[in-house]
Amino acid sequence: MKKSSIHIIIIPGNGGATMENHWFPAVIAGFEEHGIEVRARTYPDSYLARRKYWIPFLETELKAGPDSILIGHSSGAEAAMRYAEDHLIFGSVLISPCHTDMGVHTETISGWYTGEWEWEKIRKNQRFILQFSSRDDPIVPIGEQDFVRSKLAPEYHELENRGHFISQNEFPELITAVMEKVESMTVSG
Repeated sequence: MKKSSIHIIIIPGNGGATMENHWFPAVIAGFEEHGIEVRARTYPDSYLARRKYWIPFLETELKAGPDSILIGHSSGAEAAMRYAEDHLIFGSVLISPCHTDMGVHTETISGWYTGEWEWEKIRKNQRFILQFSSRDDPIVPIGEQDFVRSKLAPEYHELENRGHFISQNEFPELITAVMEKVESMTVSG
């Protein structure tokens, strides 16, 4: 597989995030500087991030498939994991992932936590998984993130003082980690 066929799909968290928020613009620009296509759009139902809308959007609108790297933040990490249960992808990056609704009503109705997680399928349907966590995350407890880590055995990156990764405007560690994976797993053209 050639590097030029790989593309990134960014999946934001719930709460109405757009691709103009947080670190998204800097990350999009960083990957594009490396010649990697980025598919970054505002998702339907962006406040509640319901599974019944996001999985079809990933499949039909963003064309996620075997050449896709899904970068999911918060609820977007759950979307990436659920997508990988039933679809082949190139890899994923999970930023502040969780595996339960944490007792939050809007998380409950999102649908991501309905049904058992198919951890083995998530692992087998992609070539790599990266995870970024911060112990001071005020939204997703580190125990939730550690549980996901224990089930998926990703390449793990724990960064200090990043909270829920929403107050930073840059995320160079993300770009570096993904580019290292792409470079090591593709053939130059």
